Amino acid sequence: MIEKAQKLPELEGLRAVAAIVVLLSHLRDTFFPGDWYSTKIKSLIGWVGASVFESFFDGNFSVWLFWVMSAFVLSIRFYSSGTQTEGVRLMSDAAIRRYPRLAIPVLFSVVLTWVTYNLGWISNKELAVALGQSDQSWLHKLTPFSGDFLQAIESALWTVFFSYEESRSYNPVLWTMQIELLGSFFLFCFLCLFGKSKKRWFFYVAVLSVCSALSLYWIDAFILGALLCDLYVTKPTFAKSETVKRATHRIFNGLSHPIAGVIMLVPTLAMIGLPNYQGVFHLLIATALTGFVVVNDLSRRIFSSRILIFLGKISFGFYLGHPLVIAVLGNPIFAFLVRYCSPMLAALVSCLLLGFCSIGFGWMIWRLADYPAVNLSKRFSKMLQ
Repeated sequence: MIEKAQKLPELEGLRAVAAIVVLLSHLRDTFFPGDWYSTKIKSLIGWVGASVFESFFDGNFSVWLFWVMSAFVLSIRFYSSGTQTEGVRLMSDAAIRRYPRLAIPVLFSVVLTWVTYNLGWISNKELAVALGQSDQSWLHKLTPFSGDFLQAIESALWTVFFSYEESRSYNPVLWTMQIELLGSFFLFCFLCLFGKSKKRWFFYVAVLSVCSALSLYWIDAFILGALLCDLYVTKPTFAKSETVKRATHRIFNGLSHPIAGVIMLVPTLAMIGLPNYQGVFHLLIATALTGFVVVNDLSRRIFSSRILIFLGKISFGFYLGHPLVIAVLGNPIFAFLVRYCSPMLAALVSCLLLGFCSIGFGWMIWRLADYPAVNLSKRFSKMLQ
């Protein structure tokens, strides 16, 4: 189990799908804002079909999925380690590497945005006017708040991670970075303190209860991701009772069967497309989906496909880069297409072209910033240890 736990390509593929959903959600916000289409779809195929349709554009759910998966992946080295001392050493290494790992790609994307802004290449406001959108629309707010270079650097290295303000952001997707960094550090502390304790199940419940009472659901996402990882790595041994062990074994066997993957597909998509009730519904579904994908044979095969693994590898790149692609290329592409076809068709083709451009741009960010960030963060950790 320890060897198997070290590499989970299915989560790489799931991350790719989540990033693509974020991309689709922002393309929809750009060209098809509002909910008029949801009402029409519901009247055509019913609320279940409409919920399944909405799941492909629910960027909020994808963010919760990112956090749960991130916690799972960050925890797996700890739970696969043999001793508390080794686990603490691994988490110390991960903590040192975390900030540069995230900050370097963020800095790269912000500097690119600053350059294009000062070159006058960003035309999102012109596109918003052409589409008849207000100055409060998502598209209109893509423009950086300032063209000052030092402010851009400060935003990328400090404001994004420690005092995020939407009005001072150079990239609308960077609001997740503060939670990603602080949630990771909370997770590392939790694992070092309680991760190998025989009473850790009590601490899982206690921390989840306190954070839920304080509405700190983003911390819950990291704790639930760690709990899933704990169950995945230690499932043959975590229970002392033979009855509980047998029941657990049967549950895992049932969930791993390919038929379970087929049965769960439509209900899961329908639930994702529902509103985020009480602010926690997406968290619960994201936790269940992450756990299901790593144990179900059919899901593992699907999400371990070569194309999804590749897209998962560059997903951070096109997650960071797609708003800039929309801001720079959206208006000229749409303005060109609308000369030859209807606005609706021009918008649909623009979405398709911008999607492919975003993936290509994401590969560039991965190659020039994301991949080097992994290596540089490892070197930085070695220097400090």
